Amino acid sequence: MNKGLKLTAIAACVASTLGMTAAVQAAPAHDKAVIGYLTQWEAWKGTDAGFSVKGEATHLNVDMDIYNILNFSFFGVAKDGSLHSGDLRNKSIYQPNAVQEPGPLLHPDVYSSWDFHILWGELEYIHEYPGNEPWQAEALAKVQAQGFVKDGRGWKHEPTGVTGQMPIPLKKAGGAPGLIDLANEKGVKVMASIGGWSMSKHFPEMAADPVKKERFLADIDRLIALASTVSTSTGNTQALAA
Repeated sequence: MNKGLKLTAIAACVASTLGMTAAVQAAPAHDKAVIGYLTQWEAWKGTDAGFSVKGEATHLNVDMDIYNILNFSFFGVAKDGSLHSGDLRNKSIYQPNAVQEPGPLLHPDVYSSWDFHILWGELEYIHEYPGNEPWQAEALAKVQAQGFVKDGRGWKHEPTGVTGQMPIPLKKAGGAPGLIDLANEKGVKVMASIGGWSMSKHFPEMAADPVKKERFLADIDRLIALASTVSTSTGNTQALAA
């Protein structure tokens, strides 16, 4: 079994467990805003960090009844002012002369990142863009219905502008929900956290440079769009608030 299948299998297992054990929560007896953080790298932690399995620390195990806001964390600022996935951070950024190179807003490899699995939910993969042969008709219909088009040797999701490498990460019909879907069901707002102690080095220079600032603000718009979920049943799109 490859890494990607393991990720989706774990997500499905956790979702199933939640369905059996979730209890009704009483409304909080206060009027405070309760804010939590959900990081894409936390899901890799296993028994050595106190979790029963890898993949337990995702949105599927968050008690949405106690939060008003969840911050999906983190997106970093690159040397040109653009934003990038936290999974692409330069871990040596604070060494002298170290810089953060630009990178995708979501890590494009579904086998080595939880970005898509958390934001879009349980996935099924199409390993090459379908052609027009009769035996490819079903796969092509699925891909087109969710807004994916061929983009060089990879794919582009036209509704959000997200691009990536193969396979195409289709939202699985009837699969575990993504963070946006699940949070909206519970009335929880999802926000994007930008920076963090390891990804803010270039923020001051971005803020002082009109060109870099314009690129940063354009990526804020992209960030809101790219976290939109693909609904195979309703066709609705819901977005992340930055």
